[in-house]
Amino acid sequence: MTTNIIEIKSMIPVGYADREAFFLNENNEAQALIDEVAKYYSSLTFEGADGKTPAGRKAIKDLAAELNKNIKEIDNAGKDIVSILKAKPSKIDATRKKIRDSLGELYDEIRRPVVEYEAEQARIKAEEEAKIEAQRRAEQEELSRLRAEKEQRDREARIAEEAAEKARLDADNRAREAELALQREREETARKERERLAEIQRAQEEEARRIADVEHKRQVKYSAFKCLLENSIDKDTAIKIVNMIDDGKVKNVFIKY
Repeated sequence: MTTNIIEIKSMIPVGYADREAFFLNENNEAQALIDEVAKYYSSLTFEGADGKTPAGRKAIKDLAAELNKNIKEIDNAGKDIVSILKAKPSKIDATRKKIRDSLGELYDEIRRPVVEYEAEQARIKAEEEAKIEAQRRAEQEELSRLRAEKEQRDREARIAEEAAEKARLDADNRAREAELALQREREETARKERERLAEIQRAQEEEARRIADVEHKRQVKYSAFKCLLENSIDKDTAIKIVNMIDDGKVKNVFIKY
């Protein structure tokens, strides 16, 4: 950074009469100070002035703090005049405000790279946190769905096992009856067994069809996902787009399975 130092005190008149005239600003005396201070701080150059490095952001903050200190020094000099010259505080205050406003704009401009950088970093962080939260919720929903499916399968298997056990006990009891009744019972048991096996086979076939359908949909969605990647859309955005379309959240756009 440039090492020249601006002397604010030397730019403000020492005598009360001259200082009063300066802050009354009737002939625009303060403009020269504003221009000189603005020219000095606007002309400073240093590495990292774009605010993209920690050292650069620190240098910007230090420079802005120095300017703010000088603004206060000028402003306090005017306040001293106001306390003595009670008859003309409004003009002096107007000059003080002009200096504050003019150099305050320069202060804001000096700090702008840091403000913009910090705002951008906050936006990026918020987006990343939103993506992580969305992924977590999706995983939670998928786990809940798989758990519910397993519980349903377990219930169906238990019902089937209980039915088979009951049929066996009934068959054992009927076996003590006459041979004819025993034969009829065996035939009935065989029929039930065939029906049970058929039901199990049907359930297996239905499950196979469901798995095949899930795999087919996954392939179709993956094909759409690849197409988006091939068209320069990033991975996370491509996944989000395919899921939104599949969930019906994009009007008039559908995935054909």
